[in-house]
Amino acid sequence: MTLEIQEFDYADLCAIGSCTSLRTLVMDIVDDAPYWESDRMAAHLISLDALHELMLIDHGHVVCKAIAAPNLAVLSMSYGMHTPEYELSPAYFAQCIRLMLQRTPGRSGHPLQAMTMDASTFFANDDDYRDFLSVLLCAPSLKYLELQYMDAYYSDDLDDEPSRSIIRSLILRTDSSDLPVVPMLEHLKIDLCGAYGTKHAELLREIALSRWADDGGGPKICLTLQAMCRDACSCATRGSWQSELEAHGILICRMGCTDLPEF
Repeated sequence: MTLEIQEFDYADLCAIGSCTSLRTLVMDIVDDAPYWESDRMAAHLISLDALHELMLIDHGHVVCKAIAAPNLAVLSMSYGMHTPEYELSPAYFAQCIRLMLQRTPGRSGHPLQAMTMDASTFFANDDDYRDFLSVLLCAPSLKYLELQYMDAYYSDDLDDEPSRSIIRSLILRTDSSDLPVVPMLEHLKIDLCGAYGTKHAELLREIALSRWADDGGGPKICLTLQAMCRDACSCATRGSWQSELEAHGILICRMGCTDLPEF
């Protein structure tokens, strides 16, 4: 089912709740619901036990606070399709997602298998960072993670990587008392709007070696990288960098770089 509407209200929620055999749901919602509708929805929980795949666009995320989807396997989140991203609240959206994923009685985390996170998830402020990290911590069985990183459009230095970011949290540290983030991850895809600089390359190298180096199986593709470069590719994730990971059985799928748009 695909739902593309301006606003989502209580009647819409009840209608979706009646679709007990629903397997796939796309919620593309332009505007937030009026506060009185939000209050009604917050007090009404629907169970979509058969739901396998969920795609959320803009204010579609807010509906998740009223949904239980204990068997959801694939989750995709997109921001800024209808409204400029700076007018949205991605941290609040993350809180709504977390509420849905926490509704898995009798389990140690949600059994979600694949997740795509869009835009703000990379260079978020501290509060946003914690909210997005809490979403990943709700899905310890996750095997596939795709991060679509758009902020390079607005950064003067593509090689500047802040110390706190979702991607840095993916380094598995054996000497840390913190809960590991998606410890079962088998494949990471990064879609970068810009070239991979040396700091990006070093960070991805650290993630890959901490998770997949010499795991006892044969060589396998664990990283998929895509970038946008002007003219010829200038990414630092080629040559000796790629060869080092391959020596540890970690193969990289390098999708062809596309042209960076002019602004």
